[in-house]
Amino acid sequence: IVGLLPAQAVAVSRFRERLTRQGVPVAAVAERTTRYALAQHRRRAWTIARTELITSANHGQLTMFDEECAGMCGV
Repeated sequence: IVGLLPAQAVAVSRFRERLTRQGVPVAAVAERTTRYALAQHRRRAWTIARTELITSANHGQLTMFDEECAGMCGV
């Protein structure tokens, strides 16, 4: 499943298999699996966004420290 981590893709596949084994109608399996996959995509997007935000904040903080040090050290 495009865009998901391997573990998330496996979770979606296992969810679909479990519903099928339980005898859930094919249309319901497709609809519920799609909803679950979309939820996994949202979770992945949130994780990526959070990681990017933290990386940017850290980079800004380090830049500020470097500039401060350069001003204090006379570099």
